[in-house]
Amino acid sequence: MSTRLMATAAAVIVIVAALAASAWFFWAGDTKFKSEETTVARTNVCNAYTVVRDAVATNVNVRIAKQADPGVTIGVQANARLALLGGGLYLRDRVAQEPAAPADLVKAANAMAKTSEDLSINYLAHRDNAAQDPLREDLNSEVAQLNSLCK
Repeated sequence: MSTRLMATAAAVIVIVAALAASAWFFWAGDTKFKSEETTVARTNVCNAYTVVRDAVATNVNVRIAKQADPGVTIGVQANARLALLGGGLYLRDRVAQEPAAPADLVKAANAMAKTSEDLSINYLAHRDNAAQDPLREDLNSEVAQLNSLCK
């Protein structure tokens, strides 16, 4: 091989290596967030979680008098289902809007959103306690975990 051909090959290798390195740094940089961005995202997800937790607790724990009008009973049950379903959707949406949120918080919030939605649809389908009890336990665990993450 001529010296000129070897020099050209070496130059091509250097250029390809430089392009590969710059592409790697470019793409890797997209997933890094400033600490301020992460703090804001964490606050936003925790605020969304707190609203959902309060809405679910307020509406699911309503006690209905035994002699209550059937319309009252249906209304209370509907609000509980709406709080679970709407809360799950709301939380999942807010988490999706915060790409800088910490991964453990995202995972916990999405788990709570899924469990809330599952509980709601099971209530609407009149599933029995055997189907609902494990979901209720999951929701309680997820609330405890998010309470800890959002301190």
